[in-house]
Amino acid sequence: MIELLDIDLKNTFEYQRVNEELIEICRTSHSIKEAEESLAISQYMLDYPWIYWHLPVKAIPEAAFLPKDKILDAGCGRGVFQIFLAKRYELYTVDRRGSHIEEWSKEKEKQFDVDLRFSCQNLKCTNFESNFFDHIVSCSSLEHNPIEDAKIIFKELDRILKPGGRIVFTLEAYKEFKTWYGSPADPIITCYTPDKIKELIEDTGLKLLNDKDNFDNFDTLFSKFCKTYPMYVSRCMPVGVVLQKP
Repeated sequence: MIELLDIDLKNTFEYQRVNEELIEICRTSHSIKEAEESLAISQYMLDYPWIYWHLPVKAIPEAAFLPKDKILDAGCGRGVFQIFLAKRYELYTVDRRGSHIEEWSKEKEKQFDVDLRFSCQNLKCTNFESNFFDHIVSCSSLEHNPIEDAKIIFKELDRILKPGGRIVFTLEAYKEFKTWYGSPADPIITCYTPDKIKELIEDTGLKLLNDKDNFDNFDTLFSKFCKTYPMYVSRCMPVGVVLQKP
């Protein structure tokens, strides 16, 4: 599955339900100002619910007595989505940026009584056992790598994912493959096309979940996206991808 994220998804009941909880977490974790003036109007209000609703098991916080799937947030950063996932799954979080994320994670574990299990690792070579995770997620993170590095990352994700597991992630997309070079804090953004997404997994055992692909509607969807997020004009928009390990 390769799906450009239509801005209208934000209006669906499923998205609104997830986003309400994320905003409440942000109010508690950060501040009311950040929740209402940052997160609530961000692109992540598309990415986060899309990822969650494409996981095969929709765990709920109240079902604490049920066995929980092991999930990796690959390139986690510091955000509310980890807290949301940690209430539902046995979550592990990884990012190559170290101490400030580790400190934040420890603080939020205490505040929300969850386990984030953060470790500072490079996704090209992790210390997890093979076939360890039931599923892997990543939100708008993997595009911050050159494509050759991203190919190595997907080989590693394939190694640590259990057979039958899914990788659900979002990337930046454009109708042509291109790379942006930005600030030292965010030095690279790679914008993907369907062909380049497929190229990422050529040397792995991973397969697209299905043949769904709405890139034929790129211009229409991109225009709608830019009206809501004008700072992205002529740049890129999010695409969601679901991979399966046979």
